[in-house]
Amino acid sequence: MSAVNQLAAATINRRLKMARMFFDYAKKLKLISENPFAEVNHKYRNPEERRHYVSREDIVMVLEHTNRDWRIIIALARFAGLRCPSEVFSLKWEFVDFAQKRMLVHSPKTEHLANKSSRIMPIFSCLRPYLQDAFNSAKPGDI
Repeated sequence: MSAVNQLAAATINRRLKMARMFFDYAKKLKLISENPFAEVNHKYRNPEERRHYVSREDIVMVLEHTNRDWRIIIALARFAGLRCPSEVFSLKWEFVDFAQKRMLVHSPKTEHLANKSSRIMPIFSCLRPYLQDAFNSAKPGDI
């Protein structure tokens, strides 16, 4: 069995992506004339047996057993769909509007795209208690 056959499909896909980027950069610098990995493809799919839906009940059970910091991180990711860590850690209290039930979320991942640097997100009722708890326990000067 070859070493490649021992790697997971996701690992092969990730390594091919890095090889393409490396050789594309070498080509850009005119160190090589062609990228030897330009046409190399590997079929990657997310295997059904590795997929698992985490129910709201399971998340609530986890939230009941975590500290306040982790509780808000998990709640923002699960109930607001924020990217973690980039969007979660970019959120500041000045962007949270409890009265209007919404928050302004800055997105480092998409900020280079036109009109995609931030978005307004609703504060859903399932998120509000965790957000309110984090706000109430925040010390002056906390973000």
